[in-house]
Amino acid sequence: MTPADVAEHLMPKTARGDAEIYLESLIKGLELAKEKERLKAMEEGKEKESSAKEEEIAEMEENSGR
Repeated sequence: MTPADVAEHLMPKTARGDAEIYLESLIKGLELAKEKERLKAMEEGKEKESSAKEEEIAEMEENSGR
């Protein structure tokens, strides 16, 4: 989450507002950003794992042909 994202959650959109509402919005935004990054990391891990398995299979096929 960028500083601009934090500011967006904390700055009132109207003259009236409760600070607690803005803090809750920030917390929810941080939790959402954290979950998105966790899912992205899982996907990247799966891609790396898949590539490693493909390389291993290719190597085994190459070695069995000799």
